[in-house]
Amino acid sequence: MTTGRDAKGHFIKGSKINQGRVPSAEQRRKQAEAMTGRVESDEHKDKIRVAMVKAAAEGRLKIGIKGSVPWNKGNGVKKIRFLNDAKFKKGLIPWNKGKSWPPEMIEKMSVAHKNITDETRTKMSKAKIGIQHSAETVRKMLTRRTPTSLEMKFLGIIEKNNLPYKFVGDGSFMIGRKNPDFININREKIAIEVYARYYKLRHAETVQEWKEERQKVFREYGWEAIFFDETQVKEKNVLKQLGIV
Repeated sequence: MTTGRDAKGHFIKGSKINQGRVPSAEQRRKQAEAMTGRVESDEHKDKIRVAMVKAAAEGRLKIGIKGSVPWNKGNGVKKIRFLNDAKFKKGLIPWNKGKSWPPEMIEKMSVAHKNITDETRTKMSKAKIGIQHSAETVRKMLTRRTPTSLEMKFLGIIEKNNLPYKFVGDGSFMIGRKNPDFININREKIAIEVYARYYKLRHAETVQEWKEERQKVFREYGWEAIFFDETQVKEKNVLKQLGIV
C-alpha cells in the first residue's frame, strides 16, 4: 500500500496520496487543537513564503488575484470554524513581544490607517450594527475610557454650577446594555447623553434614529434621557434644558 512517505517517514515530494481527500470533522478538530497556540519560527515562516512565491511564479498558486476561484470552492469541504475552547495557551510568549518595527514600516502602517476614507469607516461601522454585546461585555470595553473633550466641557458646566450629575461614561453604570454619559445623583432616573453628530451617523442612518433607539432602552428601565449635541453644550442652554433656569 502506498503511503506517500519514504523510509524515514518523511513525505515524498510530488506525492498525490492525499489529493482529493476530505478530512473528517474529528480530524479537523484534532488538527485545530494541535495548532492552537503554536508559534512558528522565523526560519519556518521564511520557508513558507519562499515556497508560496515559487508556486505562484510557476502558476501553481494564485496569490491575491482578483477574480481567481478559491481552491476549495465546490469541493464539498465545509468552512472550518474556530473551536470555542481555542485560546492562547498560558505561558507561551506572544510572537510580537519585544519585536521592534523598522521606522519605514511604522510610517507605512500610519499612512495606511490615515488614508481610510469616511465611506470605508462608515461601512466598517455599519457592519457591526446589530451585534448584541452583553451589559458586562460593554462595561469591560468601556472600563478605561476617559471623557472626551465634549464630555469634559459638559463636566465643567456641571462642576461650575454644582449640578447633581456625575460622569459614568467609563462603563461604571449601565442601563440594560447601554452606558449613558452622565446620570442624576439625586435619585431621579435621568440620564444625559453628550455626543458629536458626525460620529453617531457612523452607527445609524440618522441621529434621530440613534436617539430613539437609546431612549427606548432607557425607558424600558424607567429612565429618561436628555441629549446634547456639540452645538448645544453651552452653559445657558444646559441649565435651561435641565430646568435650572
